Amino acid sequence: GALAAVHGKLFGRGQAPRRPNAHEALFWFGARGPAVMLHVVRTTLFLCAVYFALIVVGFVHEFATSSVNALLLLLLSGIAPAVLMGYYLPQLIKLLIISSSIEMMRNAHVLKNIEESIRNRRRAFTARLLSTVKAHARRILRR
Repeated sequence: GALAAVHGKLFGRGQAPRRPNAHEALFWFGARGPAVMLHVVRTTLFLCAVYFALIVVGFVHEFATSSVNALLLLLLSGIAPAVLMGYYLPQLIKLLIISSSIEMMRNAHVLKNIEESIRNRRRAFTARLLSTVKAHARRILRR
């Protein structure tokens, strides 16, 4: 009821929500779950970068007064984002890739591009083969 309405307003973008397939139903937010998880990963990376920049800028004036204390505080405040970005985030990205890269989650746009490139390669091969056969036939007919 109310939760679905809020969810629809937040993530529905005014469209009627479609029923998630069996794989998408495993994610939070149903059919939009993989996209939401990717957004969470991107937002986490951005916030870690902003946090680190703010810490560095905040400690610039501390280096003028006491560089040892400022360096120690800078290193201690950098441990949390370093652990997050160096350990947890790569694992999360790996699990997100594994969980969203199965057949039920195929990207129609990517498949269309791949099929088009395969068709173009086949056309080019057929054209080369046809021109080779024509050239060989001309040589045979000239004799």
